[in-house]
Amino acid sequence: MRRSRRWFLLLSVLVLIGSGLMAGQAMLSHSRPNQDLRPTAGKLPACPETPNCVSTQATRADQKMEPIRVSGDPDLAFQRMVKLIQEQPRTRLVEQTADYAHFEFTTLVFRFVDDVQLLLDRDQGVIHFRSASRVGHSDLGTNRRRMTTLVKKFESLPSD
Repeated sequence: MRRSRRWFLLLSVLVLIGSGLMAGQAMLSHSRPNQDLRPTAGKLPACPETPNCVSTQATRADQKMEPIRVSGDPDLAFQRMVKLIQEQPRTRLVEQTADYAHFEFTTLVFRFVDDVQLLLDRDQGVIHFRSASRVGHSDLGTNRRRMTTLVKKFESLPSD
């Protein structure tokens, strides 16, 4: 009797885990950007109302971060930042122009996709960025931590 109860519990847990993974996979198969992410008139898309986005151009304090200040040649600085992001695990460059880059970051376990964008403002000598989750409400600070880490790594690189 005890042995059959253990098997039943084990089987139940496996079914629940499998169901959750299949539901997550179904949700992720529809995980395409919710909007056109290209910049318009020198602005990255606004962050959604959810707290899973940070941007240097955000108006809400909880989503706002400072842009990356560049010294020297802004184009070389932009290329250094692009290269730095490309070196991150589970990252794919989606689109790049002379002053814009769009990346997809994929989480290890559940394969959630976050969009990271860079926009070079040569006149101001800054690189604007936006990092946002595609699905869900909260990211538990993942996008802010990612961008804080990337900015620190960028600032520690020798400038050209």
